[in-house]
Amino acid sequence: MEEKPAIVIPDHQREPLQKAAELIREADAILINTGAGMGVGSGLGTFRGPNAGVWPPLIKMNIDFSEMSNPKWFQTNPHLAWAFWHFRYTAYTGAEPHDGYHILKKWAESKPSGGFAFTSNIDGHWKRCGFPENKIIEVHGALSHLQCTDRRCGEGEIWPTPHDTIIGLKPDGEKDEMLDPLPSCTICGKVARPNVLMFEDWGWHSERYAVQEENYTNWFKEIEQNGAKLVIIEIGAGKAVPTVRRESEMIVSKLPGSHLIRINPVMTDSKIPGSLQGGGHIAITLNGEVALIELDKLVNSSEDIK
Repeated sequence: MEEKPAIVIPDHQREPLQKAAELIREADAILINTGAGMGVGSGLGTFRGPNAGVWPPLIKMNIDFSEMSNPKWFQTNPHLAWAFWHFRYTAYTGAEPHDGYHILKKWAESKPSGGFAFTSNIDGHWKRCGFPENKIIEVHGALSHLQCTDRRCGEGEIWPTPHDTIIGLKPDGEKDEMLDPLPSCTICGKVARPNVLMFEDWGWHSERYAVQEENYTNWFKEIEQNGAKLVIIEIGAGKAVPTVRRESEMIVSKLPGSHLIRINPVMTDSKIPGSLQGGGHIAITLNGEVALIELDKLVNSSEDIK
């Protein structure tokens, strides 16, 4: 892993980091729940707030990110839709999983009951960092796969994204669109789209996700049956689309003795809800990668932060 410059940790974060490191050391299993903030260390945007990093043409088009991330554009203007998704695909595939991914993978591998990655991110970085595919659930799908824009085509056919085809799309010099040929369905030849759950999306093929969900359910059953001490490490999960936060809170409410470590640089987003207060859960108000690097130092030693 690339060596990072020294980081000064605020005094008020020292104690929660130390307590979190102790929980990680003692855990039998780790559930890693990540939202958009996990990608900031890789140079990716969060779509909202100071690290938004959205597609520049949205500003002049006066279109919100959530409105553009809607399957309707593949019906009304697929050339515009693919310009937007080409931007996102090249950003995600051009970025590397940061050190925090490798730290979490190492921790998971060290535990008797292993670990599982639950993510709303569509960047495919968990697979790229070497995390086992059968221990990943991408609840909003991933740009690593495509599907047909016709929901009726192929009975849920999903196929790996042809990297060279997407990277090789040619922009229209006069409009914020892509030129033909656009990515097409391997069965019917109609325009293809990312196998990603978009906003107001009733045409998403969820078959790939269903397999991941079954793996996740079976892993969690083993955790319960074995009485394993579970620690949930949640990183960069905001409130705008609270899928990841809700999963974290549901699991710690359901599994006695489990603990939540919530890492988020936004203080209001790092807070533990009142319903979970007193359960030994920990809020860390730091950037995800920074927090994980500091936690790794503490997990590897019994010393406090210097």
